[in-house]
Amino acid sequence: MNSLLSPELNLSRNKRIATVLLVTMVVIWLVLLFSSRFFPQYNGVIHILTLGAEAGVVGGLADWYAITVLFRDPFKHIWVPKFIREHTEIIPRNKARIAESMGRFVQENFLAPQIVRNKLEAIDMSLYVANWLAEPANAKMLSEELKRLVPRFLKIAQNETINQFIKQSSVQWLSETPINQAVARTMKAVFDNKIHQDVISLILNSVDNWIHNNPEYAEEIIQKILDETGVFGHLSRGATILGFDVKRNVVWGVLRTVRDLNTQPDHHIHLMLNHSIAQWMTALEDDNSEESQKLEAFKQSLVQSPTVVAFGFHIYESIMQGIIEDLQSEQSAISRSLQGLMMRIGNQLASDIAVRQALNHEIAQFAEYAANRYADTVIQYISEQIHNWDTRDMIGKIESEVGGDLHMIRVNGVVVGFMIGIILGLVRFAIEGIG
Repeated sequence: MNSLLSPELNLSRNKRIATVLLVTMVVIWLVLLFSSRFFPQYNGVIHILTLGAEAGVVGGLADWYAITVLFRDPFKHIWVPKFIREHTEIIPRNKARIAESMGRFVQENFLAPQIVRNKLEAIDMSLYVANWLAEPANAKMLSEELKRLVPRFLKIAQNETINQFIKQSSVQWLSETPINQAVARTMKAVFDNKIHQDVISLILNSVDNWIHNNPEYAEEIIQKILDETGVFGHLSRGATILGFDVKRNVVWGVLRTVRDLNTQPDHHIHLMLNHSIAQWMTALEDDNSEESQKLEAFKQSLVQSPTVVAFGFHIYESIMQGIIEDLQSEQSAISRSLQGLMMRIGNQLASDIAVRQALNHEIAQFAEYAANRYADTVIQYISEQIHNWDTRDMIGKIESEVGGDLHMIRVNGVVVGFMIGIILGLVRFAIEGIG
């Protein structure tokens, strides 16, 4: 029943019940005191009941005092000894200590790195996430939520003032940031993982297949290139020397070279290209090298060109607008794709124990690191928030949450006090009867 009431209503109701019961017990005690004069023949029973009522009143008043001094000073306008007043308004007087203790409690019981790690290791977090994502309703709900949130986030950048700030900051950052080291590191990662060879192989394979399927057209294109560039002068116009067509042989030599490059990873052109890339990459690691200076000059020419900058931001804005328009449509392709992607990830993750174990390990490590790195910041934030609360607001918050249960202690104090008083009265009556 209490759970159906708001904390404020529960507090008000329980306070009223406790007060009414205490007043009722006082009235009963007074009635019993006067009853002994009018019904002397029942003095024994009345005396026992009077002891019970007295104990109930004392218990109720004692609990009222104990609860009240937690939040307020019941002797505010009355003189009492200093040692008594010092132990009133316990929560307001100890707000700083409570703030520190609360922060320490959260840190020791919730954010301690080992506790966080043990908790995560005890559960299969990745399996839980996988099963959740695999449910169509959950994947749809998440994609719909992203469909609502992403456009709102992207529209922030479309605000004219914010958009102008982003443009100016981006151009300034690009202008002031040397890129040679970043390019060198990126190239090293590509080079070490042989990604460039995969890209070159893909291109060469596509070109080779196209040449194989369109030999005459390929020959015609290369001949046109030779004619336009005038590489061979008169020879490129079909001259022959010693009985063979130079231009035709050159064309087919180019085509054979493309095929050789595609089938021979250790071709001397591949090796030469790798060597050139390695040399350029090494040169870019030196800020003062000629290659770094040329790259920086090229970057500055792009950044300082209004046309290039405008074109770049036009592409960026077009992409953002396209994403927003798609997500705002009823039949959003991005939203459908995300929903399907999340379900596939969930199903694949649920069936792959090795990946889940690796993910769980990484999640536990990250959580332990985050707890170790940021726990003090969180604790400090909690402590500062509690310390900065207005005292009245803090009392109101605490009392509204736990005050209802505290005032039920007053009810128990009256009832338990009454019962103890009755028991003591019966014991006394029995002892006096024996005497």
